[in-house]
Amino acid sequence: MDYKRYSRIIIRRALRSMKKGFLNVFSHIYEDSLKGYLLSWLFGILFFFIMIPPLGIFLFIYALNFEKKMILMLNSTIKSHKNLT
Repeated sequence: MDYKRYSRIIIRRALRSMKKGFLNVFSHIYEDSLKGYLLSWLFGILFFFIMIPPLGIFLFIYALNFEKKMILMLNSTIKSHKNLT
């Protein structure tokens, strides 16, 4: 599986749906579609900057926990091999 390709597709689709959602909301509020379009981009960018840091923190914590689990597994494997010899 090409995870890079699939992650790019998912990110593109998510950004496209966010853009469409914000555009639909703000174009209904404002009759002028340019104002709605600009506001949709503004709120899309704000949403992106608000949501990415918590997601990054979550992934960092998950990676630390994964690293601890891997170290524990390696230590137990080394101990079991020492007991066999």
